[in-house]
Amino acid sequence: MPASPLPTLRGTTQSALYPFTRVVSCLTNVTVYHAGQEQRSVARPPLYSFVLPMSSLGITDRTSYLALFTGAQGRFGTNISLSVGGVTYSNLALISDDLAFTQKIDLFYDTQVALRQTQAVNFSTYTPPSVSTFYPSFAFGQPSGSVVAQLPFAQTSSFLTSVGENPNGPRFSYAWYGSSAKYPPSYIRSWKLQYGLMTDADIAVLETYFLGQQGRYGTFNFTDPTPAATLSSGIGSGDTSISISNGFEFPTGAYLTMVTGSGAETMAVTSGSGLNSAATVTVTRAALGTTATSHSAGAACHATFTGVRFGGDDLPIRYLTVNQYSAQAELVQTWH
Repeated sequence: MPASPLPTLRGTTQSALYPFTRVVSCLTNVTVYHAGQEQRSVARPPLYSFVLPMSSLGITDRTSYLALFTGAQGRFGTNISLSVGGVTYSNLALISDDLAFTQKIDLFYDTQVALRQTQAVNFSTYTPPSVSTFYPSFAFGQPSGSVVAQLPFAQTSSFLTSVGENPNGPRFSYAWYGSSAKYPPSYIRSWKLQYGLMTDADIAVLETYFLGQQGRYGTFNFTDPTPAATLSSGIGSGDTSISISNGFEFPTGAYLTMVTGSGAETMAVTSGSGLNSAATVTVTRAALGTTATSHSAGAACHATFTGVRFGGDDLPIRYLTVNQYSAQAELVQTWH
């Protein structure tokens, strides 16, 4: 079949009406073991899908969509194309064999068109984008990007316990985490980051990073958006003993990140207290490829985690209007 572009609407160049959703979809094989370790492999390059709600279509637009539906024979055809933001997505197919129109008033109709891509680029020639080892920050319309999340966002802490429940009352349980050096020493974390309003530039950063990690396949460093402590007194770029207001999140082996106006520095904690109170910790400066710099008293101290990956292979991007998007990213800490 020859290519069949999605019809334009209302006599303009539009093929979709705001709001609509585009989903970036990777495919990763993931095996998670009870020790928290994982084996992952990439199954294919990314594919894309769309959900296009159409409201208040005139009779001409209704006829155009019915003609597209008829030409594709419902889900049979795989030759539909759609151009969004200067990118043309080809090899699209309808997801349903039904095309329903709701007539609201005379000669005005509502419908929804859902499409998915049926053919990815050649696996042997596909190269994912090269991205940073740190999860990105975003500008959110501000001059510089130093924030990785918008409120509200959620953090979940998870242990792993084998439990045998006796109906008479006793419980037999075994804690896997913290049981030996082969297992996580404490709970592992996950995050759901809500992005209610992003710009063109922000969404491009997020999508590029998702593609660079190939969905759930790659791992990266992630700095928790919530400060876990503050710096009690200022430090220079060479100081290795620092005083912070709360040592709970920074035991030995943890990573501590301070954000300054010129960027962020991550430090490896070589001797921490692990106490939920003021503490002095010993650190190695300029960890994880960052640069040592001075920090003033009161600087926010964030916990940074290595071995974090995306929690899903799909990244839904909601197009709200021109230069405005919403999205959600789920991140999962792995143990290695």
